Amino acid sequence: LWTALQFWFDLKLFPQGPNPASTFVNRNFVAEFVVCTLPFSAWLILSARLRARGTSTLALLGFTGFSTAFNIVAILMTGTRSALVAMLVFGGVITLVVRRYRQPLGLHLWRRAEKLTLALVMLGTVLVLGMVPSGNTALENELQTHGQHVVPIARSLMRVQSIADPQEYRDGARAFSIRWVMWSATGRLITANPVLGVGAGAWEVQIPKYQAQGSQLETDYYVHNEILQLLAEYGVVGWLFLLSLFCYLAHAAWRTWHAQRVLDVSE
Repeated sequence: LWTALQFWFDLKLFPQGPNPASTFVNRNFVAEFVVCTLPFSAWLILSARLRARGTSTLALLGFTGFSTAFNIVAILMTGTRSALVAMLVFGGVITLVVRRYRQPLGLHLWRRAEKLTLALVMLGTVLVLGMVPSGNTALENELQTHGQHVVPIARSLMRVQSIADPQEYRDGARAFSIRWVMWSATGRLITANPVLGVGAGAWEVQIPKYQAQGSQLETDYYVHNEILQLLAEYGVVGWLFLLSLFCYLAHAAWRTWHAQRVLDVSE
């Protein structure tokens, strides 16, 4: 809600970095946080259907659908490309999960009215609120719209399209170009300190030694990549952690898939 108020009404209660950012100071932070809540929102919708009874089912589905769609609109407002891409990927994943685990999730028990209510509420919320123009003057100046209104849907489409812009990767002032400089330097840091790393929190201290001359384009305190940050600061311990995490996720995925196959055979 705070993000939306900043986008629509230029709410200013304290100094902000790139906005709309809610209470996260930077809009990328809030977008990446909110997109991580979407799987839980999907589970909340399923739980609402299972727990509700009678006429309250439609009301509860409508409320959970609206709140989830409102969060999607907030992500569109930020224009954060990583969150937008993650949201598209999640949409594909949730479609596959729904098709694969339709019966275990109880989706075959949904009535037509319940499906229509959820679909109309979510789609209507995104389309209606996604077309409400911004009143944030800082955002309009940043995008150089010169008085033209910025709407969440158009802003998100423009940002996703910019991923395919070759200039994004050649212009040293663009976000991806700056990050590529940081990631390249971090790769050299990891190569030079493969066993012990540079120590927790020491990346920002050590990274200047591994940057090419003249490439210090941005004062930053982290890599903008959690995996590289982990490997750079913790060395072998970081590798072991990532390997353990990957093995756990692969094992959990295999157990889930195997359990579904057993269920299919038993039926």
